[in-house]
Amino acid sequence: MLELDGVAVRYGRTEAVADVSLHVDAGEVIGLIGPNGAGKSTLLAAISGQRRAARGTITFQGRPIDGETPERLVRRGIALVPEGRQIFATLTVEENLRLPTFARRDVDADALIERELERFPILRTYLHQHAGRMSGGEQQMLAISRALLCGPRLLMLDEPSLGLAPKMIDAVFAALDSLRQEQVTVLLVEQNATRTVAFADRSYVLVHGRVAAQGTREELAGLEEVTSSYLGLEAGP
Repeated sequence: MLELDGVAVRYGRTEAVADVSLHVDAGEVIGLIGPNGAGKSTLLAAISGQRRAARGTITFQGRPIDGETPERLVRRGIALVPEGRQIFATLTVEENLRLPTFARRDVDADALIERELERFPILRTYLHQHAGRMSGGEQQMLAISRALLCGPRLLMLDEPSLGLAPKMIDAVFAALDSLRQEQVTVLLVEQNATRTVAFADRSYVLVHGRVAAQGTREELAGLEEVTSSYLGLEAGP
């Protein structure tokens, strides 16, 4: 579904991402982990059209998407839940949920919204209240639902557990797990590396803007330099 080949992204003269190649198959949950400043969020920005790759190619469903605008990429099926959620705090929860449905044709917006309220029942409690009154975890649920209402084929999430209580983190990961049955492909950037690697089908470890390791949990657990530095796991035999 998604392939990056030799992608580099710069901020001025600084190369935040250098020569990254990775692929995401349809229906997979892929983790993207690594220390702060490794280039994880920058990579999502490049895929979603917010940053232009300095070199390399990004291909989505077999077609290059380099240089396409974020709004066009949303229409093509790429949705991003940004770090910090970025909901519309002064709009009601219902208004936040209805916004992404306006651009969709031939869909039953009420039915789609009802599906998200079933996924995150707490949102129904705040449906007619300003979204800014909710807790951080509840706002994260709203941000995920809003992205899903765009009808994405690829859902990207940037630090969805950041600042959340453990109970809320469990609820967020349970919702992401349910997407496997809905055949939504997920690319997940997370600081909670151990949980991400255990949850994802495969994970990539970024260090200094480059892929330092990749594989399943079992494969990554066998790499001592990865497990000790980034995962907190015991290395395999």
